[in-house]
Amino acid sequence: MGNFCRLIKQLITSAILVQSVYSQVYHIDVEEFKRTDMEYIFEIVNRDFEKVTVDCQGFINMVALEHYSGDKENLILDVTECEDILFKIYENTLENIPSCLMTNLDQRRYSVTSKHCK
Repeated sequence: MGNFCRLIKQLITSAILVQSVYSQVYHIDVEEFKRTDMEYIFEIVNRDFEKVTVDCQGFINMVALEHYSGDKENLILDVTECEDILFKIYENTLENIPSCLMTNLDQRRYSVTSKHCK
């Protein structure tokens, strides 16, 4: 059963990544980090996006980017990567330190730095 679930997750991930043909690197200043009514789903407020969601609750963990144009892109994460993003931003928020979330959708990479994005 474990291999079947892994295969389904890979297929879904591939389908989502195919939708992101025009992916690029985004530097997202965390202007505000808000809880949602769902556990392990947080919203990053950033003026360059309609909505940025860090979803560590579902079967597929991701950073979901929604542009003002209505276009949507996702960075698929494993559980530890998703928790890493949440933990780093949350810690910076507690210490009143800025956070910058960099996402590279083509290479499926991310980083969180303790400073404003350039």
